[in-house]
Amino acid sequence: MEQIQKETKIRTKYLTAIENGDFSVIPGGDVYVKGFLKNYADTIGLDSSVVIELYKKVTGKENENENENENENDETDSTASLTQDSAKVDDLSGKPKHKIVSIAVLLVIFLILAVTFIKAFKPKHSQHETKPPMSQSLPEDETNKPDVEDTTHSIEDLNDVEDTKDAEVIVEVTEDSKQQTVYVVDDDFVEVTMNVTDGRCWISVIKDGIADFEGTLNTGETKTWRAEKDISIRIGNPPVINLVINGKDFGRPTGETRNFIFKRRT
Repeated sequence: MEQIQKETKIRTKYLTAIENGDFSVIPGGDVYVKGFLKNYADTIGLDSSVVIELYKKVTGKENENENENENENDETDSTASLTQDSAKVDDLSGKPKHKIVSIAVLLVIFLILAVTFIKAFKPKHSQHETKPPMSQSLPEDETNKPDVEDTTHSIEDLNDVEDTKDAEVIVEVTEDSKQQTVYVVDDDFVEVTMNVTDGRCWISVIKDGIADFEGTLNTGETKTWRAEKDISIRIGNPPVINLVINGKDFGRPTGETRNFIFKRRT
């Protein structure tokens, strides 16, 4: 709904009122209602003329003698200003009288549209601004999971199973300063995956003492490096990077350009 509000510049309270068939909430009378419906329909890819005709039918206004040529011109010229005025005008009284059965049909239509387009505009990535935890454990192999076909486990039993899955391998932050952030990994190798969640980021990678990569990653690009001893990465724009260390998601680091060092505990 918030995404549709951004696209149409119609406040969410008026979008909700349209879906509920409560046109009295929309200020400015019939002209504003039609303008909102036209803008909404055009934005989500519907035929606005069909929506307007449906509105006339459910409100009993299909037989009104209107000057169609003047109204079409007025509605076309006012559509842009209607969306801007929706954030400023106060609610006006004057609830239209319409049939219960007809308004139920309109409600069902707009509820279906709302669910469809909210899902379409749902963000693909969840972004977290929190700093990486100081210490996190890694999951064991998938073969240690409890039998999925056994439905007799209680919540307490499942919690007990999860406790037994805590791995011995630990990823620990031993230093976090303006110059560098150091991670120590209790494992036989070091693996780092970086995904650019938004914007772009320049990075330079040294793996086991040998330069491996230098360049700019754009939104959606992902890179993974694996080393026996250590990996040193200079990150130009840390907040746009999602960091995964040996399979564990550490979220997006904060701060400015600095070195990120990942080394195996010896």
